[in-house]
Amino acid sequence: MKKIIDWWNDRKESSRKNEIENVRFDFKVAERNGKIYLMHKGYAFAVIAKDMSASEIAAKLNEARKAALEFEGL
Repeated sequence: MKKIIDWWNDRKESSRKNEIENVRFDFKVAERNGKIYLMHKGYAFAVIAKDMSASEIAAKLNEARKAALEFEGL
């Protein structure tokens, strides 16, 4: 019985990790016509100011990912 429970728990944890990765990979940075955009599933949801550094852009992207994970309860 313990093997079944361990298998089930491992499967649930693996599924949870896959969900987290899927949410994280849905967010991207894209450039179009000289502007940088934060994207989610192909749709822009924010325009990045021209004076922002790469680390600031990465921080914004991570904030969006964190908010999405929190919203999904992951």
